[in-house]
Amino acid sequence: MRTSNLMFVFLVALLAITSGLATAVPIYDLEVVSNPNCYAFAQSINDSGAIAAYGYPNGSSVHGLIYGRDGVRDLGPNTWAADVNTGGVPCGQNYMIAAYWKNRRSVLIDKKGDYSVAYSINTIGDIACSVAYRPYLFDGKLHRLSENYGAAMVVNDDGLVGGNIYSPTNGHSVPVLWEKQKKGYVQLNLPLPVGAVEGYVYALDEQGNAVGYTVNASYAVRATVWTKGGSRRNPVYSAMYLPAFEANSFAMGVNAKGQVVGAGEQSACIWQGGQVYDLNYRVVDLKGCRLFAAMSINDSGQIACRAYYYATGYTVVVRLTPRQ
Repeated sequence: MRTSNLMFVFLVALLAITSGLATAVPIYDLEVVSNPNCYAFAQSINDSGAIAAYGYPNGSSVHGLIYGRDGVRDLGPNTWAADVNTGGVPCGQNYMIAAYWKNRRSVLIDKKGDYSVAYSINTIGDIACSVAYRPYLFDGKLHRLSENYGAAMVVNDDGLVGGNIYSPTNGHSVPVLWEKQKKGYVQLNLPLPVGAVEGYVYALDEQGNAVGYTVNASYAVRATVWTKGGSRRNPVYSAMYLPAFEANSFAMGVNAKGQVVGAGEQSACIWQGGQVYDLNYRVVDLKGCRLFAAMSINDSGQIACRAYYYATGYTVVVRLTPRQ
């Protein structure tokens, strides 16, 4: 492909992921879904609006919690929910072991009992995880994605896996993708934007674009997007910082519309139309909350947030729903 054509593909894809919708950023209704009298922390939201979280009910040990439209589902003591797919299947940890819950029963992914975490589950049940501090994909069997230390943080419905590995030469985190092919998973190391020395992938859209954050030599953190170009057989990625938000910023989620959510040092935010917005100023009624991290966004535009609840001083789980 000619260089000019390749650049054109990059620019079109980059515009799609960073511009999002051409319309204005929505106004949101806010719902506090967790008990405001104990700590709870949102992790992700599925397309049905169910939120995977963890918390400490009544000051107890950590519990994995799923906040659906019909109430809360408690996964039990010493569990942790990282994600829930569109079929309502959660994944996370059970007594420090990567697990998912099928028919309301816990299924351990790692039978050896190593420390492990299941971070993401797609529609068909593939799970991105870390086992003994190395990246794995579970599809009924565990597939080690790299010999290096690292983690598989996300898997999309095409089976593309994103995460990071640690370089054995300098110890820096390398942002990576793994694509399933006939002979196994092929690793693609993602580029870093100018000035960055390491990076982390946290979310993928269905087109294969990735978001996360990168860190420079002075330890400043910037939300970053990796935009897919090239062809399906030979994808080529470009890296770009998202518009700055507070001194440090993190991108945690992306949806099919190209909306990206995350956080600065004190506030939850959304990137859309090439700009960044503080979500605290996009909510009709904050209901006594301060939104400090947007963790995930679904394709309907609903956002799972972590918020400080002023009346009790606890962190709560909040669902934002855009007004039509």
